[in-house]
Order: sequence, then structure tokens, then C-alpha cells
Amino acid sequence: VAALTGAKPPAQLDGVNLTPFLIGRQKTPPHAALFFSIGGFGAVRQDQWKLVLAPDGTPALFDLVRDFEEKRDLASTEPDRVKELTTKWKSWRAQMPAPVPPAGKTKQTPRAPSE
Repeated sequence: VAALTGAKPPAQLDGVNLTPFLIGRQKTPPHAALFFSIGGFGAVRQDQWKLVLAPDGTPALFDLVRDFEEKRDLASTEPDRVKELTTKWKSWRAQMPAPVPPAGKTKQTPRAPSE
């Protein structure tokens, strides 16, 4: 959005300019993996794989090519992939600034999935 409006993005922005992808100038993916953290949950999307980490650290793994509805959890049959993606998520999360509670909220933000 900053690039499209000409605004200067914040110094610690976690992201890239997606304009070249939106207008079709660039076809390769903008990221090797996508990482998420919200409400105590964590997630990684890399290639066809999506790993979801519950607040207690319990993983769920999905092959989005074969199971786009995420009905079949493969975490127990793909432990090496779970370990690889969990390690990548933890590395990404360690680089991010600590969550800031919304204005007016005194309650602490939920923790990231446990180690």
C-alpha cells in the first residue's frame, strides 16, 4: 500500500512491495515462505505445505495441493517436515518485534505458540 500511495513505510516493516506482482510485471513468488502469528496461533506456508501451531505448540500440517480444505492433518506422518517448518517459524518470530496491545487494552497479548 505504501508503494502504491507513495508513502514512506515504517522502518521495521515486515513485508515487500507487492505492486510488481499485482500488475503482472513479476511472476515469481514474492516470498519463499509466508509466516503468520495471531491470537496465540502461528502458521507457515511454504510450497504446498501449511503448518499451523496452536497456542500450546501443537502442530497441524496440511498438503494444500492434495487437501485444500485442510481436512487431513499430516503432522503425525510428516514429523521431519513439521520440525523443519516449526524451526523456520520460530526463527522468523524471534526476529519480529514484540506484539503491542491495542490502545486502551490492559490485558497482555496472547503468547506465541510454546517452544
